[in-house]
Amino acid sequence: MSDATWQILDRLTIAFSLLGMVGALYSAFQWWVHVRREKVMSQPIAIRLVDAANPGHLFYQLPYTPPRSMVTRSEVMGLLGMIPSAEEGKRFEWAWLHQPDFIDRLSEIHHARLHSLEIPLTAAEQAQVKLPQPSAAPTTQPTA
Repeated sequence: MSDATWQILDRLTIAFSLLGMVGALYSAFQWWVHVRREKVMSQPIAIRLVDAANPGHLFYQLPYTPPRSMVTRSEVMGLLGMIPSAEEGKRFEWAWLHQPDFIDRLSEIHHARLHSLEIPLTAAEQAQVKLPQPSAAPTTQPTA
């Protein structure tokens, strides 16, 4: 082969090596973004019921804190459905859950702008559920 052919092949090798390095750097960056996103999406999100008249007043916090990735409308509705109803066989009816603001808050949680979901309840809505009362002192059983 002539000298000109070798020079062309040499330049092609350099060009493809540079292209391979750019591809490797891009893949490493995408892996880093993915790992960071997975870390954010695994953060626990507290779901709180707050008083609509006094938004700073915590009414109840669910004992289960799902990871950010699982905070969806259906998951939240299922968790809220596990709260015992004040009337036997009747499900809660909370107006805020039917508002676009509810879906907007879920979106903000998925975009890591919110770190908890606060559901405002009116006094009438609070009366629809029978929440467990925190125990004053843990009970211990005698050991034999």
